[in-house]
Amino acid sequence: MILLREEIPILDLAFDAGTSPKYTDRGKTSWTNYDATNSNNRIFYYQNEIDVSGWGVKGLTFYPTGFQVQTGPSMRLLEGGLVFIYDIISQNPFDVDAYLEASELFLEYSTPGLYPFIGSNADRVSPELGFEDILGGKCTMYAHSAGIMPQAVGLPVNTSDFGSLEPTATDRLYVTRLMFVDNLGNQPAGVIKIPTARMILSGVVGTESQISYIMRLKNSFKLAQTDVGLLED
Repeated sequence: MILLREEIPILDLAFDAGTSPKYTDRGKTSWTNYDATNSNNRIFYYQNEIDVSGWGVKGLTFYPTGFQVQTGPSMRLLEGGLVFIYDIISQNPFDVDAYLEASELFLEYSTPGLYPFIGSNADRVSPELGFEDILGGKCTMYAHSAGIMPQAVGLPVNTSDFGSLEPTATDRLYVTRLMFVDNLGNQPAGVIKIPTARMILSGVVGTESQISYIMRLKNSFKLAQTDVGLLED
């Protein structure tokens, strides 16, 4: 059994409705603000890579068996606010800009690999990554709890899984945590704290027939990979 994991730092945001941009990353961590030049800059994301070239050079295939996300116990939200968090491990690079543009920011109605047919792009958009590319995927919706004050705690109210657990022969896996805020209240200022998290993808490695492995390489390397997964005579 192999456990692949990625630790994601806390996201500590200050909100001020009277400033532009409205959300400021106080922790100045490795999170990226998608629309930093926009007044309502409510989308942030974290990305990294996991090097798994060890099994590629041996001609092995990785068979995922499970995906889970561990998080800190407490989240702080604005009064009346919602937060949506997408946790993704993919076998090809996940282009956040392309996903957000194609989904027209209707993020609460879709997941990566599954776009809603709404908006002006409805007749021409295809997912930026397909279902098989998302090895592990989870979306969690958090809502502010008015009953746990004054800490403005955010509680999970819905969770959706969308990973494929597709076998892969890639040499790298790509980690993405995408967060966006839907501030439904009229709070003029406040703090949002998204706790640290750990994504875990479990699985096993094994060999398969040469033709199956070649097709696996073709699928795994269809966007951007390196020269691993070599076959020996």
